[in-house]
Amino acid sequence: MSLVLSCLMSVVSGQAFTGTYDFSSVTTLSGTTDPTPVPVATGLTFGSFSSAGVSVNPNAAGRFSFTGWPLGATNGSDVFTGSLSATQYFSVTLTPAAGYSLDLNTIVFTMQRSGTGIRQYAVRSSLDGYTANLPASINPANANLSVVATDVFQVTDASTSANNGSTITLGAGFDNITTAVTFRIYGYNAEASGGSFGVDNVVFSGVASSANPTISVVPGTLTGFTALANVASAEQNYTVTGSNLTANITVTAPAGFEVSSTSGTGFGSNVSISHSSGSANGIVYVRMNSAVTGVNTGSISHVSTTASQSVSLSGLVFYGEPTNHATAFACGATGSSSIPLSWADATAGTVPTGYLVKWSSVSYADIAVPADGIAESNGAGRVNVDAAMQAVTITGLVQNRTYYIKIFPYTNTGVNINYKTDGTVPQTSCTTISGPWEDFESGSKTAYATAAVILSSGSWILNDALLGTTADDRKNGTKSVRIRNGMAEMDFDLPNGVGIVRVLHAVYGTDANGTWKLEASTDAGLTWTAYSSADVTSSSTTLTAQSFTLNLTGTVRFRIVKTDGGTNRLNFDDITYTENAALPVKFAHVRAYQQGSGIQVEWSNLTETDVAAYTVQRAAGLNFVNLNEQTAQKNDGGRADYRFFDAAPLPGVNFYRIESAETDGKKLLSVIVKVDTRAGNPAVEIYPNPVINGQFTLQGTGLKKGLYQLRIYNSAGLQVQTMQLNLAGGAAAEMIRIPASMSPGVYSLQISGGEQRFSRSFIVH
Repeated sequence: MSLVLSCLMSVVSGQAFTGTYDFSSVTTLSGTTDPTPVPVATGLTFGSFSSAGVSVNPNAAGRFSFTGWPLGATNGSDVFTGSLSATQYFSVTLTPAAGYSLDLNTIVFTMQRSGTGIRQYAVRSSLDGYTANLPASINPANANLSVVATDVFQVTDASTSANNGSTITLGAGFDNITTAVTFRIYGYNAEASGGSFGVDNVVFSGVASSANPTISVVPGTLTGFTALANVASAEQNYTVTGSNLTANITVTAPAGFEVSSTSGTGFGSNVSISHSSGSANGIVYVRMNSAVTGVNTGSISHVSTTASQSVSLSGLVFYGEPTNHATAFACGATGSSSIPLSWADATAGTVPTGYLVKWSSVSYADIAVPADGIAESNGAGRVNVDAAMQAVTITGLVQNRTYYIKIFPYTNTGVNINYKTDGTVPQTSCTTISGPWEDFESGSKTAYATAAVILSSGSWILNDALLGTTADDRKNGTKSVRIRNGMAEMDFDLPNGVGIVRVLHAVYGTDANGTWKLEASTDAGLTWTAYSSADVTSSSTTLTAQSFTLNLTGTVRFRIVKTDGGTNRLNFDDITYTENAALPVKFAHVRAYQQGSGIQVEWSNLTETDVAAYTVQRAAGLNFVNLNEQTAQKNDGGRADYRFFDAAPLPGVNFYRIESAETDGKKLLSVIVKVDTRAGNPAVEIYPNPVINGQFTLQGTGLKKGLYQLRIYNSAGLQVQTMQLNLAGGAAAEMIRIPASMSPGVYSLQISGGEQRFSRSFIVH
């Protein structure tokens, strides 16, 4: 028996090949004597024939006779119905080399039979060990070939003596095979036992071709590049491999990115990866280097003849530090709790994407400089403003207080924020006016539905409440809050605690009386506490003042809550508050008086704790200058007394105040006292009037030295306070504290001493 395998193959376009297994000189089908044709081209391995479950014997006619075949299922049948998983068969395997594909075209069997009866073959094929068969379209080329199933073809031997060649044409199912393919030949005697097959040869023909060139990249996506504009980012890398190549791989970067074959150097728009015998392997280093801010994307291309592959890229380019500061930074007309600011945007070079405005009531030096990479969100003493807005109003401030303000331009956000802090940072200072902390004159809300409204002090939530403007709304000015059955609640915190809160209230129109309460929160509105022993009743159509002593430290917010549950409406207006008086500095007996050609200034701290120093400041108008600094003496929580003699006062009016500096950097100012050295008739003045924060300055001119009796009467004529003052005579000023129990209203001050009598009226807010 001889077996011939023929196959076509080529490296590029494919080459036909025909080979034959020839058994004429073979005495066995085992070991090294197995006939194995050598291909005329590379790319295909031909396996040896092996047998299973049948006898194979050499024959003098130059062929092998195969005996021991099973009978068919039915005697006399010419159709193969035996089990295709039977163990009796011959087997051969064809294996394409790596990078090659195989197209099988035909199989030709040349065979004879001996004995009587019909001898048949059944041929199967498989790519995976016969767990699933290889589909094939089969074209019978001669009469003794028939199709049994889609992957089974059958050959019937009808000849008794001559060699009978049966050609099997294979269809598309045998094209482009890249893994090993195995053929099994089953045989049987369809009519009777006995006899044998004689097989001379089997011929396989087809085409073998080299596989298409391929390129692979790992990973296929690189993300997370970050860099400033026109500054190279940190590099990333990936691996490139290629097979079956006929040319080098050209790697080309998209706009905004660079590639190199060496880490840290040699970056450019493209790089080449060489191949050897069709194979290539290399590492590509990538970095972003773009002038385009924002998100940058693209793909790196890899091309070698017909093979291509890409790597997707994405990164974020940040702006550099702003080149210039804003200009024309200035205050507008201040309110009692707000300061409007305006400026002109920085231009040229890298322009800002936003501005951070920061302020302090202590000094410019008290404003912390922002740091790159640490974004400061809106909060106490700071607010962010988008570029091109060129204006903002800072709110929640204390009346009659000077605020020091700076503006810092920046680019980017979050951990990439880049502040400009060098050069001359624009700054300005402004003083809030005296008056209500919140007068409800700004903002607009005309419906009761719950909503936020921006007022001069900050954002408030009005629930079943609105800003009333009608004739029936009781108000100072043009607006007040009208609450039906809800509340008016601060949506922000006061940073430095709250001492006393004062609210004006009245009945709306002709509505019935109503009740309400003031609540405060020290945990940003999570919990609330009422600060009156009983609900307050509103019964008058005239705005009436109601005060609440909170004395809370830290961050505080409060709200007005209507409590009677009815639909009768109430108006609220002109809220004022004082910061918590429980501070290390509690000024008392601040006074100044003329002594000879100079002025003596004296003050006391009743609870001196954690104070670093005191500074005496003097002004002829509004601009105070430092005269003298004294280190704190005790810091034991008790009283400490201080004095300073101004030997060279200004001619005429001199204003004095004391600034205390605490060890934690906070500063506090005393009341202002005034001494007028000009000769004149005896007189006294009260400053400020209306009185705020529970204290005022009694200023005298031309007074005689000696003891004076001071009495304060309310509007009903009842005495509410009395004290003795030892005045130095001449021009003098002394701080007077009034009891916290004194409710807002009009009061009369009576001063008597020797032959001098004075009477003055003042208002308490």
